[in-house]
Amino acid sequence: MNRVGAGRGWAHRVLAAMVMAVGTVGAALPAGAQVTTPVAAASQSDWARDLWTTASRGDSRAFFDAIGRAPNFSDEHLNTSLARLRDGLSKKETDRQTKLDQLAADLDKALTDQQSDIAISKALVTALEKQLVSKDKQGVLNDPRVQELVNRADAAARAAEARADWLIASELFYRLNALFEQSGKYKEDIDRQNHRMSMLRMYVPQRLWELRNARQLAEKTEPLPPYNPVGDDFREKLKFIDRSMIVRAVAASGSEHVSKVPLHKILHGGIEAVRVLVQTEDLKGAFSGLADAAKREQFVSRLQYWHDKIDKEAERVDYSTADMMLNSLLDENRKTVGVMDQAILHEFGNGAMEQLDPFSAIIWPDELARFQRSTQGRLIGIGVEIQYDELSNIKIVSPIEGAPAQRKGLRTGDLIKKVNGKPTYGFTLDQAVDNITGPAGTEVSLTIERRPNPLVPANDTDNKAGEFDVKITRAEIPLRSVKGWARTGVREDDWNWYIDKDSRIGYVRLTGFTESTTTDLDQAINKMLDGGLNGLILDLRFNPGGLLDQAVEVASRFVPSGVIVSTEDGNKRIVRQERATGDSKLASTPCVVLVNQDSASASEIVSGALQDFAHQGRIKCVLVGQRSYGKGSVQDVRMLLGNRAAMKLTTQHYLLPSGKIIHRHPGDKIWGVNPDIEVEMLPQQIVDAVLLRRDADVMPLDENGQPLKSDKPLPNPEDLLTKGMDTQLQTALLLLQTQAPLATAQAAEKEERVVR
Repeated sequence: MNRVGAGRGWAHRVLAAMVMAVGTVGAALPAGAQVTTPVAAASQSDWARDLWTTASRGDSRAFFDAIGRAPNFSDEHLNTSLARLRDGLSKKETDRQTKLDQLAADLDKALTDQQSDIAISKALVTALEKQLVSKDKQGVLNDPRVQELVNRADAAARAAEARADWLIASELFYRLNALFEQSGKYKEDIDRQNHRMSMLRMYVPQRLWELRNARQLAEKTEPLPPYNPVGDDFREKLKFIDRSMIVRAVAASGSEHVSKVPLHKILHGGIEAVRVLVQTEDLKGAFSGLADAAKREQFVSRLQYWHDKIDKEAERVDYSTADMMLNSLLDENRKTVGVMDQAILHEFGNGAMEQLDPFSAIIWPDELARFQRSTQGRLIGIGVEIQYDELSNIKIVSPIEGAPAQRKGLRTGDLIKKVNGKPTYGFTLDQAVDNITGPAGTEVSLTIERRPNPLVPANDTDNKAGEFDVKITRAEIPLRSVKGWARTGVREDDWNWYIDKDSRIGYVRLTGFTESTTTDLDQAINKMLDGGLNGLILDLRFNPGGLLDQAVEVASRFVPSGVIVSTEDGNKRIVRQERATGDSKLASTPCVVLVNQDSASASEIVSGALQDFAHQGRIKCVLVGQRSYGKGSVQDVRMLLGNRAAMKLTTQHYLLPSGKIIHRHPGDKIWGVNPDIEVEMLPQQIVDAVLLRRDADVMPLDENGQPLKSDKPLPNPEDLLTKGMDTQLQTALLLLQTQAPLATAQAAEKEERVVR
């Protein structure tokens, strides 16, 4: 089965991290729309039909104007939802302006204060936040104050790089790139910094820890946890790499990539990555020859020779050129700087593949097991979700119901202090996962520290602190990707599936597309159909993708027949078509699909297909939210070096039924799936809504799989609606509530005809 998942690139992760760090408030009413006092004008049914028609044709301005002019209705659910949405949209505009005023003042202050590199970096965060909050993104970049800041930051970043202050250089370039992500102005700079930081992490991780710790102390914040070297032996990670592996990867890239990237450009990328390697003096901790400036220059001269030669002979470059060049570079390396051959090959391969697209890559021997786990649609481990606590301990967020960890008594809030006797303090989360997981049937030993749970009454005899060891046998963990509105029990499928029971409006959130997604979705659908279903909200926000066959099956629950998705190769030929499977039990049910900028790949296929069929008039569906991520490409995975390494190569693009390509290419102004009704949620809204939803989904369990006793209620997802935290969801609910009386009337007419 094909997996269509969106790997998040560095720019996306950095931007997301900034949003989480700084935050803002809001959600948006389009310019020109008015919020007025409701008057009894049109009948509810006429207004409801007009509202759905307006939404279906994608007229956001007219839609929100209709919301503002809606009359009073006899349906109190509808009146309540109307009032909540109006309040949320109006409050957002007030909050937006308040935040923009604050950010403008902060920016003025930042530009007049003494400018250290750290101060410039913080000022960039202010500018970025202003861009995120503002409706006019380009207008922020045209602001003379922001332009002055960008000039200062650009100069500071290049000066930091020149003096080998890698961390601040990377930080400044990352934030500049986030500001100019659309134009790609800083792409080359950030590619270079990204290479360098990954090299520091690979070859001299302790040095990188020292740089980061110094950065923390410079800001007078808490120092990092002590450096933990577990899993940081680069020689072990590189030992299976050879030249033929790189040549095969480069040759396939030049001939089979969907965008037909010229081979000479691919080779140039490899050369530049190796140049960064040998010019990063901090790497002398791993390769002592880099400390000799004369030898470094001699090797760089050889790199430049090949760069110029390939440039001059671009039309004649083929895979044999790559083989000859690598032979020459490895020979020169041994004569000069003496870097480990496998390190040269590793960095050359990374730089070469980066010239293709963010999703093509070599899966190196040390990454292969993790990659295979991520593409299997299943998890083998002990069944816990983990995160850092406030002191950077590895904390259990929740044991999965029925999994080995829960059966052994692990609880929410427990700290994992050791794995197989190795201390975890200073572990990255990836290191923790790599050490805890392993083949099914094998055993892992954990040292657990249990602290009193603040949610549990203090006099509860089970609420005791202490440290203990536990041995857990790893097993396959079922991945539940189908969630409902509110948890009702300890099982992963115990959900209230109705967001509005009285109006019979259902709610389903898909967190991914795994092997069990359709089966679990069908169970949820059947429960709702048994209880009556007048409309369904399908929430695909933050869904990164998954298995293609599951995406097609999910779309088929709404679409009676036709092509759901096609793939097109680099020659614009249709390679494959996936058609609806015929089990369209929701074909006549009004549906609102929620999407946002983190809806990617398989979720874009589903939302885009439903939108296309709705625009054809074949189903009743409206998309609400913000434009999706734009990951619509197919990666072929092939093995390299026997079964010890692999590569994934983008060979095709996905096409929606309308023929539209989802995928976003550098410089594109159109990509992804655009909602019919755009409802903006600004950063602080997103953060608050995501955190509430996450906490509401977790039911703390004891070792017997029963809910922990608590004096405090669980977070309530109703707050998303009642407190105006999620205006996208409010809009979706209101739309379906307008259709519920119509659906009920149609069902009654149908039943009456059957009886007659």
